[in-house]
Amino acid sequence: MKKTFAILGILQALLLGAFAQSAEDPLEKAYLEHDEANQILRLKWWARSGRTYFILHSDDLVYWNSFPVVETGADAVMEYGVAYTPTPSSKLFLRVKSTTIPTTDPNGDDFDSDGVSNLAEVQMGLDPLNTDSDGDGMADGWEIAHGLDPLSNDTSLDPDGDGFSNITEYLAGTNPQVANGEVGSGFTATGLRVFTPLK
Repeated sequence: MKKTFAILGILQALLLGAFAQSAEDPLEKAYLEHDEANQILRLKWWARSGRTYFILHSDDLVYWNSFPVVETGADAVMEYGVAYTPTPSSKLFLRVKSTTIPTTDPNGDDFDSDGVSNLAEVQMGLDPLNTDSDGDGMADGWEIAHGLDPLSNDTSLDPDGDGFSNITEYLAGTNPQVANGEVGSGFTATGLRVFTPLK
């Protein structure tokens, strides 16, 4: 179940506070503070120049989604806050993911080369550093372009009813929304055969 979080913003601190990180912190650890009075969780970390950062959240430590933000390090403390009112059964885990892939446009670039920009990926809750965010064997960009869900394992579905699953059409380079999986250039996948290995 996805939770909706009110994004309060990203602040770049110029002065280091008593508990803030510094350039001397070799692990670039992330720290979490809870502002009980304002019901805000603040995630802080030392953001090195030359790195791009993504903030992820989870309620079970298995499935992670991105907050819709892409940040570039500037050798300063970065801070990200979310509105959060804890309940006895609520869980929220946060983490920072980074890359050293060179960029002049961290929002518009496509670090995982799946055909979807970094910003578009985090806005959809996808992982901009993983070509296949849901791990179903089909690239995020291909799933989006063909009307599939890049956050759900939909490999076995057959939306066009032609007898070929999404993963079969992906591997064949055909369109899962068009019966017989038209490829273009006059070629169709009508000759596609699915082989089951003998045991």
